[in-house]
Amino acid sequence: MSVKVLAVDDEDDVRRLIQIKLKKAGFEVITAVNGEEAVEKCVAEKPEVVIMDWM
Repeated sequence: MSVKVLAVDDEDDVRRLIQIKLKKAGFEVITAVNGEEAVEKCVAEKPEVVIMDWM
């Protein structure tokens, strides 16, 4: 079973790049565009790791 990662970023290109790189490394990746969506996905998906930008 792979580690589930939630990648949160408002920039589409950055979010896609993170998703592609992590999937190639064997992680299961879910994404969110903003904090509100990230919280919803954390509750629903229960990721082990969350990656997000600060600003």
